[in-house]
Amino acid sequence: MMLVNHLELALIESLGSGVTRWESKGGLAFIKIENSLATCWVSLQGAQVLSYIPAGQPDLLWLSHKMIDRPGVAIRGGIPICWPWFGKAESASLPNHGFARTAQWCLDDATVTDFHRLSFSLASNEYTQSMCSRDFHLSLEVTVGDALGLELITKNTGDARWGVGAALHSYFAVEQLSQSMVEGLGCSAIDVQTLEASRFPEVFVPNPGLDKLFVEAEPLLTLHQPHSLLHIEQDGYNTSVCWNPGELGAAKLADMSEDDWESFVCIESVINQRQEAIWLDSGQIHSLSQVIRYTPV
Repeated sequence: MMLVNHLELALIESLGSGVTRWESKGGLAFIKIENSLATCWVSLQGAQVLSYIPAGQPDLLWLSHKMIDRPGVAIRGGIPICWPWFGKAESASLPNHGFARTAQWCLDDATVTDFHRLSFSLASNEYTQSMCSRDFHLSLEVTVGDALGLELITKNTGDARWGVGAALHSYFAVEQLSQSMVEGLGCSAIDVQTLEASRFPEVFVPNPGLDKLFVEAEPLLTLHQPHSLLHIEQDGYNTSVCWNPGELGAAKLADMSEDDWESFVCIESVINQRQEAIWLDSGQIHSLSQVIRYTPV
């Protein structure tokens, strides 16, 4: 049970076939999904997928053993949802990557066939209005089977037109960063910190201290490791981001051990609002998605 390695958990209730609700000592609530194809954990804070373990395989996602077990604090690892902006906020009083990842979401539905499909939602409320005065409805559809699927759907439920940024900020576990390669990112990248443009080979080798926007990323990305391939299908994005803090960056993060940087790489499907926001009129929707599939080699 993956989260037991990090947190002290108590089983609260069964929500149907293969779906249970757990709660941590610190007050975070989690949904565990089990079927013959995979096991998955999702935090109700942020509707954040924290673990996806295909049957007989390792966990495809990385989660920090130093994650902070406290409501309102962002969870380091898994697949955080960045919304309604990606990156730094325009005001120092607002959280980086938006508020969706620290808001409490609702589990609306769980259906079971050969796999599980769960629906989570977040709507504008007093908490969100204090940071962003727009009316919206977010839903996240999570499919747990021989692949992990996530579809983040944004709907404008107000009268005014507004633009949105977002990301599925996926932390992928790797055997060793130096032995990993990513195919499909394209050859053109922009450094997030310096905004300098650079060119890379078609097969990109992630390096420590990496933070780059790949503006020509393809709909199918492949993370190559010595013993596996991880295929990441993405849609609804305008940028892919590849990030790793390196030793110096990890040392500055309270919820990460200094050597954690060697065991993950973030490959993110992003709507970068500074590049081009997605604009929604009243009633319009937008979908941002990833499908993650593991192949041993």
